[in-house]
Amino acid sequence: VAYTDMDNVKLSVNDSLALITESIGSLSDVSKGMGTEIILNNGLVKAIEIEINKLNKTGLYKGSSNVTGKEVFFNGSTEIVIFRIVQECINNFIKHAAGNCIAVNLNYSVEKLALAIIDNGKGFDTTAPANGAGLINIKKRAAILKGTCSISSNQKGTNININIPINENTTQANNYSGR
Repeated sequence: VAYTDMDNVKLSVNDSLALITESIGSLSDVSKGMGTEIILNNGLVKAIEIEINKLNKTGLYKGSSNVTGKEVFFNGSTEIVIFRIVQECINNFIKHAAGNCIAVNLNYSVEKLALAIIDNGKGFDTTAPANGAGLINIKKRAAILKGTCSISSNQKGTNININIPINENTTQANNYSGR
């Protein structure tokens, strides 16, 4: 098929891209809602494992998750905030990193949850002002939980480290149906 009317071709492609973008946004909203249910029913670790499995199913990426230490079960709203941080990191990786591997590591200790998200992407200048809301949201969410966030990045990848304190204000006994 020969395309001689390039203006119509461009218009058609732009319309298709807009439709795809809208569909991805709708799927993302559904996924976030399902993620909330998964967290409330099974906990943070299981929700992250499911998210990594979805990423791996694309065949474009190799994701992994690793848990060390004795898992602490935060209250549901805290686990949802932590999960949103992980989702934002994965989303930024897919959109911007041009890498193919990402790891989500959770290290539980008596004092804190140390969350590290590491990728092998192209990196970015961490001293430049943030152009998008993603990194700002990650830092704000960590601060909401009285945590810290540090980001290091170079041409070999990005490392996001978040420390969430474990104390009586952020933890409580939870009975997840899946445990």
